[in-house]
Amino acid sequence: MKRVLVFGGGGSKGAYEIGVWKALDELGLQFDAVCGTSIGALIGTMYVQQDYDKLVELWEKIDVEDVIASGINLDFDMDLLMSQKGKYKELLAGYVQHKGADIRPFKEMLTKLFDADKFFSSDIDFACMCVNVTKRKAQRVFKKDMDADNGVDWLLASSACFPAFPMHTIKEEKYIDGGYSSNVPISLAKAMHADMIVAVDLKYEPKKRHKSTKYLMYIQPHVPLGSFLYFDQTRILRNRTLGYLDTMKAFQRYEGTIYTFYHEEKLLYYEEAIKGSCKEIADYMKGLWKQVEHERYPYLAILEMIAYDFQLEDSCIYHIQELVEHCLDVVDNSMYHGKKIDKERLKEMIKMRTISTKKESILVMLAYLKDNHEQPKLSRLMKETYIKAFLLYQLQKKVL
Repeated sequence: MKRVLVFGGGGSKGAYEIGVWKALDELGLQFDAVCGTSIGALIGTMYVQQDYDKLVELWEKIDVEDVIASGINLDFDMDLLMSQKGKYKELLAGYVQHKGADIRPFKEMLTKLFDADKFFSSDIDFACMCVNVTKRKAQRVFKKDMDADNGVDWLLASSACFPAFPMHTIKEEKYIDGGYSSNVPISLAKAMHADMIVAVDLKYEPKKRHKSTKYLMYIQPHVPLGSFLYFDQTRILRNRTLGYLDTMKAFQRYEGTIYTFYHEEKLLYYEEAIKGSCKEIADYMKGLWKQVEHERYPYLAILEMIAYDFQLEDSCIYHIQELVEHCLDVVDNSMYHGKKIDKERLKEMIKMRTISTKKESILVMLAYLKDNHEQPKLSRLMKETYIKAFLLYQLQKKVL
């Protein structure tokens, strides 16, 4: 059986793929070939070379200026952007001069990481995806097309995220990031005659989850991983951990969706308890159900959404009872605990938009439910809030 590993593109979010690699090694899964796009091509190269420790060492120190000269961490946070305003002049000057950001540091980094001896002597095959702008078509690049002199060039071509990065030229032909054609190049794996594929997608798509099959294991995050040019060490470590945990859950070593749980009887207990409660709000469940119906424990997945709205830590492993108690602790310690909110007050708060966060909306709705059992007419988003508050209400009243 030929196993092929596919790494998707996503810039600094690639830290997630390092966690996936670690989990796959612990699971004892070895691959005959690896395909990648953009950062996935770089990580795939390191996989071919079996340079995991070297890759981890790099990501533990990496900074945006190791990628872009005078670079700025971009996380679409205005306060963060303004705090780095002194660098804009240099960044923009480099952008104009190089027809894209000045990525000389990135080129130097790739040159150091690409070990031609290790790469070409490895039994692990390789392929990456680029887009040939000159010929206006996608271009697959296989290991057999590469050599010691052009290896780094092909990695730069696959990673040329134009217009942020400049186009890369190879033999008078211009290339841009392979993500413009296939960001998760499963087609490459199939072209290499894969019998079993593990594909890693760095894109968070809650309403478009890719289903795994007997021959394709699809791993993707259940929460946003951040911007593709945000090299913050706290974020990088978190994304590495999430990649590891999501992979372990995909292979059923742990349970959960957003959160990670140990296998235990309590999981089924809470699943059935929440399922029983949901019968009372069946009409409200329809929209939210589509997001969770494919999960192993779909009703617990809604509880996980609540925990995420409450900003509970998602990069560790829980006993399910612990997460339930943490959620109820948030309720007990909130400013709305013990307060009464009637129908008119709820309407006013929704109309005046005085509720600023998902967490607050759940807590307000829970306070309403304590004395009002009538289901109010709500917008789609507020229906989701009602479901979450109702589950917390039932957990307080019946389960504990």
